[in-house]
Amino acid sequence: MGEREPREETIGQGELFSLWHPGTEEVFSAYGLTMRPGSQEFLVGLLMVDRPKPADPEWLSEVEATFGEYHLVAMTATGERGIACQMQIEPESLPYLRRYPGEKAAAIKTALKPLLADPPNPEGQSR
Repeated sequence: MGEREPREETIGQGELFSLWHPGTEEVFSAYGLTMRPGSQEFLVGLLMVDRPKPADPEWLSEVEATFGEYHLVAMTATGERGIACQMQIEPESLPYLRRYPGEKAAAIKTALKPLLADPPNPEGQSR
């Protein structure tokens, strides 16, 4: 039997990925769904704001003044929060983006799916 050619992985819209801290297996910064087929560069989901400590209320006020209303959502079992947003993953961070592992992946994907249909949109920004 001959060797099979390696298959290129196809990335569809709405696939769940997480952005991990370099050199770790447990610490992530964000998770989100792919917004464009074939690309991991644009995600919609949750970006951690309470790591390594809870977000400063003054900083959150600046976020609101700059981008408008925001929503914080618990992302971890210990209650660390993230902000629902669109994310553009920088090229140097793409190696740290992985498919979200574990038993909670399906539930997270389902919870984030409404953001794919109606992504968070900072005030005054065109979609």
